[in-house]
Amino acid sequence: MKLLNCPFCGARPVYDEENQTVHCPTVDCAIGDFYINPEEWNKRALNNKLLLKYLFDTQTVYIGAEFDLVQEHICRCCGRSGKKYSKVNHKRGCEVKKLLDLIY
Repeated sequence: MKLLNCPFCGARPVYDEENQTVHCPTVDCAIGDFYINPEEWNKRALNNKLLLKYLFDTQTVYIGAEFDLVQEHICRCCGRSGKKYSKVNHKRGCEVKKLLDLIY
């Protein structure tokens, strides 16, 4: 199967024969840490829920005087965070922000 270049940074992907997955070798790429099914890799139509999983880290944090637990979504590209994916105030030039602007 011919693999398309990374949809985020344009690098040639690496195929892991043992696990039958594909990943981007670029360390700074938004999806550089993820191993993806080759069929999904080539579709270029990752559903929004799956795409957000690749673009953001999620962690639970305590906020406020009441110590409420809140999920915080952290952009893998610029490191900014927000209570919702759509509320993250990305840094100028953030590749994830550019991608999200194209999708939504």
